[in-house]
Amino acid sequence: MPIQLHACRRAVEKLPGLFDYRFRYTPLVSGQDALLVAIGMSGFDDQSARAILLKSMDSLSFTPKAKP
Repeated sequence: MPIQLHACRRAVEKLPGLFDYRFRYTPLVSGQDALLVAIGMSGFDDQSARAILLKSMDSLSFTPKAKP
C-alpha cells in the first residue's frame, strides 16, 4: 500500500549515536476513509528506529467500506 511519510530525527545531546524520532504517515487510499499514523520515539539508534517504522508500516492493512 503506498503511503506518504514525514520524518524528523534529532540527536540526543548527551548520548552520542542516539536520536529522537517523529514519524507521521498516511496511507494513500482512494475514497473518504483515511488513517494518520503518528509515532514518537526517544533515545533510539538508526537501525532500531528503522526496524520499528518498517514493522509499523508492514502491519498496516486497509479494507474499504462497502458502498451502500
